[in-house]
Amino acid sequence: MLAAKKTAKNRVIFDILFGLGIALLLLGVFLFLQRQGMANRVESMTDSDNIAAPAENRPYSHLIFEQLSIQEEEEIELEIPVGISGIMVAELLEEKGLIKAEDFHTLMLLFDIERRLKAGKYRFSENDSPVDVLEKILVK
Repeated sequence: MLAAKKTAKNRVIFDILFGLGIALLLLGVFLFLQRQGMANRVESMTDSDNIAAPAENRPYSHLIFEQLSIQEEEEIELEIPVGISGIMVAELLEEKGLIKAEDFHTLMLLFDIERRLKAGKYRFSENDSPVDVLEKILVK
């Protein structure tokens, strides 16, 4: 009886630590993707995009305007059936335009998360990042 309680307690601790690990992993992927996006924006700037240019022509002010503007985002619904393989989930996500199947499959293999995917109905925004999509499916 004491061994069963100890095993249950160890399992709860393991699940909590595993969840924290997944959260940190997702945060790392998100920050990496954010950094890559900013690097691409900096590389795409031209000499005409300087401080002396009018505010509407500057990349930074344009980004602020995009963040502050209120836009209606299209909602994407997806149902993941029980017992579906990770590869099939990747294909469903690509069909909906959320994440490339190859990218999702790579993340799945890299972080060994295929057995943690949750079946059910999901709602995504068309602007959700791959990390947002992965987090919703893993955490539900």
